Amino acid sequence: MAVNKVIANGKVLIDLTGDTVTAGSLKKGVTAHDKAGEIITGTLDQSEEMDDIDRALTYGFSEGTRTFTDDGTVVARDSAGRTLTRTFSEDGKTCTSVLADADGVELGTMVKTYGEDFSQVTITDWHGNAKVKKISYSGSQVDVTVE
Repeated sequence: MAVNKVIANGKVLIDLTGDTVTAGSLKKGVTAHDKAGEIITGTLDQSEEMDDIDRALTYGFSEGTRTFTDDGTVVARDSAGRTLTRTFSEDGKTCTSVLADADGVELGTMVKTYGEDFSQVTITDWHGNAKVKKISYSGSQVDVTVE
């Protein structure tokens, strides 16, 4: 039998009755209690949405409009109304990309920081993961290695 409210000596200690968590709103595999006190396991799978955010931050949009400002900022909008803003530091060695939905809510950020001679770039994604890419040139070929 599930318990959704605990009262001791006239004082409410736990009250789940107003909670709004459901299996569909809880990340897949995560366990919690719903407002009835029943144990639920999340079914929400956002992996496709996260892949889309990663793709947009890394490669930009395949369609839409682009606006270039005098300070070097690039603003792109896709048909869904999302906005991708890329801002460059004054020396051009840092590029910050911010993806927002049609309502202006930030979905993710990616920062690319280039080394002194641009032969190395550190990419920090919106999950907080950082990776280093080393770039070398030989004739007309570009080689990239990831650490």
